[in-house]
Amino acid sequence: MATKENAPKQEKAIILDSSIVKDYRQLVKNSLESHWGFITNTEAKMVDGSASIRIVKASINEASKDGKDSIIKASQVEGFGTALKVRKLTGADKQTISTILKASMRAKRLDGVDAVDALLDGIKTWDGFIARLEDAEESKAEAKAEAEATEEATEKPIDLAGITWEALAEIVIKKASMEKNMADASCDTKLAGQATAIWHQLVKNSKVKANA
Repeated sequence: MATKENAPKQEKAIILDSSIVKDYRQLVKNSLESHWGFITNTEAKMVDGSASIRIVKASINEASKDGKDSIIKASQVEGFGTALKVRKLTGADKQTISTILKASMRAKRLDGVDAVDALLDGIKTWDGFIARLEDAEESKAEAKAEAEATEEATEKPIDLAGITWEALAEIVIKKASMEKNMADASCDTKLAGQATAIWHQLVKNSKVKANA
């Protein structure tokens, strides 16, 4: 007799939406009106709450056992709503559905729905959307690099032995772009993180000396 500790764990039941399973199977057979039709209908279910993202993904995965669609994948479900907005932009009609879905998922990965709405605010063209998306991705990467550098500096004290003021000046000034206007200047984020870490350590040392 199996004890409570040794009893096999019961797998959590997977909930499916039969109509999504059916529509996806028809999509693979090219008998559904269009891929956009599937995306529109499925997104509507998620919006009105009749099917959660989890249920939609499970339904697509179940239907995929009979054949996978070359364009729509379960991993892209979160991007359906964004894709429907992006497809209305001027020039989006020249893009494939796959391209629009991939761009929509990139937008969702930034910061969710709020980030997507901000990206689309005032944008009327596909090229404008992509340009803003790339800028946002770059800004997020830079912010992440700076945060990691600051965190590393906080957790691990820097050995200042052998570091000269000239070396610090090189990081701060010479490695920066040479624009005269500071507001327009740019700098390698890794080097900027190193400079920030050194300054943090100098401040710590100063506080220690002041309290000695």
